Amino acid sequence: MRAAAQESLNPRGARTRPPPRGFRPVAPAALDEALEMIDGAAPPPPHRSGTSFARSCGFKAHCLLALLGAALLALLLLEPARARAEPLSAANTASLAPSPSSLPLPLSSEAIHPSSLPLPLSSEAVHPSSLPSLPSSEAIHPSSLPSPLSSNVTHPSSLASPLASNVTQPSAVPSPLSSEATHPSAVPSPLSSEAPPATHPSTPRGGAPFASHAPPPRRSHPPPPPPLPPPPPPSPPHTELAQGYLSSAGAPTPPLSARPAAPPRLNLVEEAAAGVGVWGGSCTCPDGQQYQVGDHADFCATLACVGGVSGECQRDATGPWAGRRVVCAAPPGPLWRRWGESAQLAAAAVAAELTVEEAASLVQGVGWEGYALREGYYVGSIGAIDRLGLPSINMQDAAAGFRTLDDRQVGEVTSWPCALALAATWDPRLSRELGHALGREFRAKGSNVILGPSVNVHRVAHNGRNAEYLSGEEPSLGAVLTAEYVRGVQAEGVAAVVKHFVLNSQETNRNTQSSDIDDRTLWEVYYPPFVAAVEAGVASVMCGYNRVNGQHACGNHKILVEDLKGRMGFEGWVMSDWWAVHASSAASHGVDQEMPGTGYFAPPKLLAAGADVRAMARRVLAGMFGAAAYAQPECSVGRDCWAPLYAADATSAAHDALARRLAASSAVLLKNERRALPLRAGATVALLGACDARHGMAPSSSAWDAADYYVIGGSGRVISRKARSVRQALAARGVRLLPAPAAGVPAALAALRRADVGVVCGGGATREGADRPSLRLDQDDFIRTLAAATRPADPPLVVAAFCPGAVAMEWHGGVAAAVAIFLAGQAHGDAWADVLLGDVNPSGKLPLTFPLDERHVVRPCAAERCAYAEGLAVGWRALHGKRVAFPFGHGMSYTAFNYSWAAPPPRGLAVPRAAAGRGGVARGGGEALSLAVRVRNVGGASGAEVAQLYVAFPPAAGEPPLVLRAFAKTALLPPGEAGVVSLRLWPRDLAVWSAGAWTLAEGHFGLRVGASSRDIRLSHDLHLEAVG
Repeated sequence: MRAAAQESLNPRGARTRPPPRGFRPVAPAALDEALEMIDGAAPPPPHRSGTSFARSCGFKAHCLLALLGAALLALLLLEPARARAEPLSAANTASLAPSPSSLPLPLSSEAIHPSSLPLPLSSEAVHPSSLPSLPSSEAIHPSSLPSPLSSNVTHPSSLASPLASNVTQPSAVPSPLSSEATHPSAVPSPLSSEAPPATHPSTPRGGAPFASHAPPPRRSHPPPPPPLPPPPPPSPPHTELAQGYLSSAGAPTPPLSARPAAPPRLNLVEEAAAGVGVWGGSCTCPDGQQYQVGDHADFCATLACVGGVSGECQRDATGPWAGRRVVCAAPPGPLWRRWGESAQLAAAAVAAELTVEEAASLVQGVGWEGYALREGYYVGSIGAIDRLGLPSINMQDAAAGFRTLDDRQVGEVTSWPCALALAATWDPRLSRELGHALGREFRAKGSNVILGPSVNVHRVAHNGRNAEYLSGEEPSLGAVLTAEYVRGVQAEGVAAVVKHFVLNSQETNRNTQSSDIDDRTLWEVYYPPFVAAVEAGVASVMCGYNRVNGQHACGNHKILVEDLKGRMGFEGWVMSDWWAVHASSAASHGVDQEMPGTGYFAPPKLLAAGADVRAMARRVLAGMFGAAAYAQPECSVGRDCWAPLYAADATSAAHDALARRLAASSAVLLKNERRALPLRAGATVALLGACDARHGMAPSSSAWDAADYYVIGGSGRVISRKARSVRQALAARGVRLLPAPAAGVPAALAALRRADVGVVCGGGATREGADRPSLRLDQDDFIRTLAAATRPADPPLVVAAFCPGAVAMEWHGGVAAAVAIFLAGQAHGDAWADVLLGDVNPSGKLPLTFPLDERHVVRPCAAERCAYAEGLAVGWRALHGKRVAFPFGHGMSYTAFNYSWAAPPPRGLAVPRAAAGRGGVARGGGEALSLAVRVRNVGGASGAEVAQLYVAFPPAAGEPPLVLRAFAKTALLPPGEAGVVSLRLWPRDLAVWSAGAWTLAEGHFGLRVGASSRDIRLSHDLHLEAVG
């Protein structure tokens, strides 16, 4: 496992950038030790005397400066003459290092732990690597010096050398209790007579140490030293993870040293911190780039080519550090937000401190009594570990916002449009905006884990949870929107959980049916949204209820261990869906956390099953650290969560506006004849059908107040009293509405003929636990009969469809116009009014197909084994050449657009075979081919358009006739204006999954750009040759 861990330290090839702040080097031996402890689930070793210089402090810290100043003054008086007489060498420079016995002993009985001091907010702290190197292969370990100084404070050895002509006065040295540390670049090097240039604390580090030239020659007369940089601004109060998190009131939890519950042991980062001198040479980083390293360079800075994370430094063969590996890691802390090796190392450090019972508490939920949720708990809860300062993990469903399980929560959270409505926007920016807003609301309600997004690609059109699934029928659409959603949520310090992995395609027999599928279809159709989530750094993946090829998804070694954690490189934790674990052995087959906690993952059962409990806990910690989801928790379940759960108002006017904008942006104008829409000013409107409904046609099992609105039953329940019906919203805008007619087609037809236009509303229900019995709207018979009864001279009839998923529309030929909005949350009525009145020009596109009827769609499977015999021909791909009501990608506007090439695409392309990449990297390697398309508004209204790039593979590749590979939405274009969008085509987009890897498909490709899958505006042929 150690080798595997080291190989996966930077699995996605981070680009060149300055090192993150607050990094310290971690010696390989200490990392190996931590990983060994995790491998063997062994308890932490007893404290070793002599390794903690901080805990043995015996003097007052304020006395240290006086003694230190006296020692330095003596050195300054005695050394200059000898220094001028002796040439520099490794032998005599070693003697410049202060002897441990020459340093004053601490005066206080209160230990000053390095990690108890504030973390630096910049990378300007003096690093132990500025110490003079010894002429041996052993680094000077800070613990060998009996000093209370932390790594955030200037070390005596980083002061001006007696060999320099200018000396930094002791008064310029920060106090050991101050967080203002002097950067090495501001102090002359002990091994050089040349003072390096000063660096302001706010200046990013990076360029100079990595220049591709040798270190400059020494000068006989050093230049005057630069002035010291101004002190950095005071840091906001925060503390390291090992020392506890700040509570919402700002008070830190007690440090580890004050907690006697476990044998004392130093934090991994402190214990392993070592000053590593680099003697020159080149640093070869995992991305293949090389940088020259000068004398005594900060080792973490030399690894900036991988973001300060890790790397192999190939130094001079004769140097004492040749062939040595050193890993740079950030000290674990609540403000650490980057996903990468540092989250893994932080998790390893904390996991090494866990007892078996504490580790087990992280891998099973608490809070449910049977199927009833306890007061003061969330849908999913993991208890706090107070000894280590770890708050509780508080999870809540998120199909349409924070799930309102309790009526006290009604009105306190936003009821957002469903995920399928977001998919209809085809707008990655809106997906990220929604993610940010959800993260803020969940945090305000005390939750640090959002159980979403749900991203399963639609296979079964009747699936009761399709409204929750962000991908629609297309994996490429789902992949892009999923990644942005995850980034938005986790930027707010809330961990995202992508679900349901995988093939949870129907609710019928969902706990028992097996989805039987081939590997190629998995990787090309159903995995891409999950791969994109992993690429975005998602904290957790939830496995589903169903079986996959005969094995329960929660416990399926192939999909969880080999594919997800192996080929995809997922580094977070796998949690089960609620009650989806069927045996303790699931822990040995990829499940890291059992929810909501039913006993399968109790410690005795896990140990009997041979599970590595500590490794499972480490993955949970890594996911939480990577998303910064432990930072500043609002509450701990079972103790003080009542206020955020039941009283905190997480809504805002900005969120209400975003919900309305998102709902209106998702509107899909299916048809618009006779200029029926937008409604003309002053027109008299007859509202027919379900236009008074404030909800998405609630399922019969629900009995909520008629004044309420909710989107989806089951885990998607979000109630809001802010929703208005279409009638209310239009009336509030001053539209002349006829009184609602009596029930029945004759009365509706009479009302239509008294009006200028008729709007007939229809909707449908959907919920978890059951599939839709039909794809027709509940008012389908009414709409069909009314449409058939109208005459050409009658006023135009407009259908407003409140859609829970795909809708069969056999009647579409008999109506003048039709608009579809997927369940829109609290903005339902207002969004409809915005679109019908033309205040918002529809720009949504269908993320699935609206069939004419139900004959050509895949229905729920009632058998125990359900074969995915259609292979790659899923959803809209299977309907190529067949008549449909409205095709995938379709969506009209109140204006019109034309397309042209902004630059001619190439006719041929030579791509290295390796560019297709291995499994798990969303777009593989290589360069992207960018197709520039100009979209011009040639109509009379401002509007936005979505340009879609489809690819026709060579016949030998065995792909469907067309597959979506890219899309881009323009800005709002005024009439006559044009915008250029870039459609990027990666080598992976021209590859197929074969024999466990991506393989480029060579030959002639057809590139098709259009407004939908059946409205192609531009075509281009491209010949691809794989080389190498």
